[in-house]
Amino acid sequence: MSLRLVTRLLAVLAAVSIATACGEQNDTLRTQLVAAKPIEVDAHHVKEDLVPRFYSATGYTNVSRSIEISTSQSATIDELTVKEGDMVSQGDLLVALDETELLTSIRRAESAIESAKIRLKDMAHDVDNARQLREKRVITVEQLRKAKVQHNLAETQLNQAQSELERQLAREPYHRINSPIDARVIKRWVNQGDLAVIGKPLLQLEAIGGLEFEASLPAEWGQTLNIGDQYDIKIHKRDEPVKAVISHIVNSVDRITQTIQIKLALPESYKLEAGLSGQVDFIISYEKQILVDSSSIIKRAGVFGVYRINEGKAVFTPVNFERKWQRYLVVLSGLEPSDIVITNPPSSLRDGS
Repeated sequence: MSLRLVTRLLAVLAAVSIATACGEQNDTLRTQLVAAKPIEVDAHHVKEDLVPRFYSATGYTNVSRSIEISTSQSATIDELTVKEGDMVSQGDLLVALDETELLTSIRRAESAIESAKIRLKDMAHDVDNARQLREKRVITVEQLRKAKVQHNLAETQLNQAQSELERQLAREPYHRINSPIDARVIKRWVNQGDLAVIGKPLLQLEAIGGLEFEASLPAEWGQTLNIGDQYDIKIHKRDEPVKAVISHIVNSVDRITQTIQIKLALPESYKLEAGLSGQVDFIISYEKQILVDSSSIIKRAGVFGVYRINEGKAVFTPVNFERKWQRYLVVLSGLEPSDIVITNPPSSLRDGS
């Protein structure tokens, strides 16, 4: 529940009395300020909540969904399961690359980790001995310092070996390329035994289905989206947004723009045409923000702000905003979550009333 404020303004008398009441659905706070002509106003608490941050991507509608399949790893093609004209389902294996070099690199990294762990253990033992010898004045401070340096070096080498193993393991999924959608193979540029080169297309697929919307997203935010997520698309020269669902995410990064391609399926009920431009706002994160109802905003002498209730008085407070979200404005400065502001302030309301 919220609290409700009934404010009665007095032109001369400054006496203030506060009364609290409860509404059925929204708690509001009503403050009574005695006035010659009572003015009833609503007020609400400034809130703090998680607000999505968006990335606005432009794109276009397309009938034929054509996808080029490439690889981010250079290796010999060990297995090629399709030929031109074949029908494939989402998740079907298309290409398997030879993993000999990858497995060798993984084993080398694992061996380096074991060696680094042994060395780190030895260096830790040496540091302990050096401390004891220094306490007995057997070695110099410089010798103790060198022992510590060797220990730190061994620790760094272990971290580097672990990072290298993580890097090699991250390559593993890219050695097996699966179909991202239900499609038909319309072009095959390679054969089994050929060398797959980074960025060079291997296959071209044509999706089976109706109209879709294609847009690009920076690769760093690709993990924030999921197949099945629903978004509103603003189509050029169309008043109402079009509801679409992410049908597939092409995790092949463009080497120049460092973006990935996102495709959203469009319902046939909208009767759209191919080639229409539009915009979609992808949610890339959530951030805790201070929010104020947009109905509280007024403009005085060219400055935007709100009437905040402070010790029973209406005080005009300048506020800076970042953007609008739903019926709220995201506050950059000027308000705190504990503040109470007047909703739809009347024109007769004055600062300090």
